[in-house]
Amino acid sequence: SGNDIRTLRPHSAAVNDLCVDGSGEFVGSCSQDGTVVVSSLYSGAVGSTHWYHRPVLAIALDADFASHRTFATGGLAGQLVLSTRGWFGTRETILHAGEGPVQTIACCGSMFAWAN
Repeated sequence: SGNDIRTLRPHSAAVNDLCVDGSGEFVGSCSQDGTVVVSSLYSGAVGSTHWYHRPVLAIALDADFASHRTFATGGLAGQLVLSTRGWFGTRETILHAGEGPVQTIACCGSMFAWAN
């Protein structure tokens, strides 16, 4: 409708990418400062923040992020990282590396596609 739902300012540098999950409830952002933030647009809950040592250029949330808490990120480190939140914290798995910076990521169902 064009209404302002919520204002988020979680990064200290330029935002490189935004992604919204399939339900439209969660938004993910990544930045030049190496931070990745996933927040709910509707609940008052503070989102989760993840810190990386290099700028993060791309993020994609799982379409069913509310249930799975899974997202993929990539950037100047040249790695595609799958992050899954569980009972004991966040588990990060490197899915791909060694072909240069990850420029973009897309998610469809349980599949992720990316471009270096």
